[in-house]
Amino acid sequence: MFAKLETGFAGLEAGLAGLEASQKSLRSEFPAELGKTRADIMERVDRLQHAVTLIRDDVAVNMGAVEASSRVNENTRADLRTLGEQVSVMWKQLKQLQSEMREVRGDP
Repeated sequence: MFAKLETGFAGLEAGLAGLEASQKSLRSEFPAELGKTRADIMERVDRLQHAVTLIRDDVAVNMGAVEASSRVNENTRADLRTLGEQVSVMWKQLKQLQSEMREVRGDP
């Protein structure tokens, strides 16, 4: 029974040694691969960040254009109201002058 245990234990030790050797091999190869992968990921993140920045700038420009158009629209409304008031005042003055001219001419 102890012989079986010793044989099993020896097999476990051999497997553990093989596992440690594989782990060492991976450790020696993995950092270089990890560094390359990390550099590739960072490069991709930089490209995506640049694309997002361009999109954000484009949206900001468009929003500025919309705001400018809105201000122009509001100014146009204000100008139209002012013009309407001026025309109304001028119309009243014109009517007043017409009435005075009719009186001067003696027209009914």
